Amino acid sequence: MTTEKKRHLGAEREAYEKILGSLKELNLKSPKRGWIKAIREMLGMSLSQLGHRSGLDPSTINRLESNEIKDTITLHTLKKLADSLECNLVYALVPKTRFIDTLGERAEKIIKGEAKRAEHTMALEDQGGGEISSSKLAIRKAMLVNALDKRLWEEK
Repeated sequence: MTTEKKRHLGAEREAYEKILGSLKELNLKSPKRGWIKAIREMLGMSLSQLGHRSGLDPSTINRLESNEIKDTITLHTLKKLADSLECNLVYALVPKTRFIDTLGERAEKIIKGEAKRAEHTMALEDQGGGEISSSKLAIRKAMLVNALDKRLWEEK
């Protein structure tokens, strides 16, 4: 990956952090009966009426409302029903932590694993050292994160 591409991704990450940060603060929880049924009922719309508006049988609407609760409904179907309910479907993946923090944690795990293996090898050879200073850790962490090193997402 080129330096220019990495710089662009860094700027893109910052822009998404701002957008997604506000979504994280919303902390929306789905109604226990699901959004489709909740909104349908708040609008005073029957299964038959939503079925007619969406071109689906009322029994299919009932099944889809259950599928939403079970997380088995498709985005395509959810969008179709949202349109029929005069709603917009809002879809986003909201990271649990900031991108840079997630990358930093992954990088630190790699570095500490490498240090542990080096320490073990040095102990076998009766040599001292192997610990990594906090400043070296910070530098190596920044290097891995800035390079978007492929090892960040390799599972061992």
